[in-house]
Amino acid sequence: MEVKIFKPERLAESAGEKLTELFQKNRGREILLLLAGGSAMETLQYIKPEALGTHITIVMLDERWSADPKVCNFLQLKALPFYELAVEAGVNIFDTSPEDRPRDSLGSRTPKTETRKELAARWEEFLREWVAENPKGKVIATFGIGEDGHICGVMPFPEDPQKFSGFFENDRRFVAGYDAGAKTKFPLRITATFSFLRKYLTEGVVFVSGEKKRTALAHVLGSRGTLPETPARILRELTSVTIFTDLR
Repeated sequence: MEVKIFKPERLAESAGEKLTELFQKNRGREILLLLAGGSAMETLQYIKPEALGTHITIVMLDERWSADPKVCNFLQLKALPFYELAVEAGVNIFDTSPEDRPRDSLGSRTPKTETRKELAARWEEFLREWVAENPKGKVIATFGIGEDGHICGVMPFPEDPQKFSGFFENDRRFVAGYDAGAKTKFPLRITATFSFLRKYLTEGVVFVSGEKKRTALAHVLGSRGTLPETPARILRELTSVTIFTDLR
């Protein structure tokens, strides 16, 4: 794990340049790009359009289960200029917003949109198919870190490490859908599991900006701590992770 420090005005640009470099380095391979929501999306505007292409497949790293464009990570991504550039470049894109059901399939008890569980299953199937079809492919992810130390939609569970492990460290699951309850404003979550990231991630770019993130970053970099307390410590276990931050 490498930490690179930049002035705030250069931070997102530097992270975007790193992503461009990774895409160009792996142009001859299929790339699965897992994108974090939130402030980490600031980096995407600095990816050079010429680095994009049909060899790249985009999927969110985690999702807030909602059809509200102000909540759903994918719908926020879709509103960015980067998304338009990706479509123009022929990038493959997996939609993680809840799918609407055809009207003629709606019964009196059938929800209008797919449930959180159904979305997680669709996402799981997609990741498994991509991995099976691209054994030599590269998996690249962007990450942000929350003030409470959460990462990719994985909230702290210091009060129940066993529950935490069951959700996010289940080797049989690539994707976890869960209800975070009062831990966050947006409790209905779907995320790539730590098990998936440990096994398949080849490069990670982490964006950490602002004084409010200082304590969380310190908990990631410190020698002591646990994943249920600070989920972002998973970065210490992952392959080729670079943290871009303005915190000295």
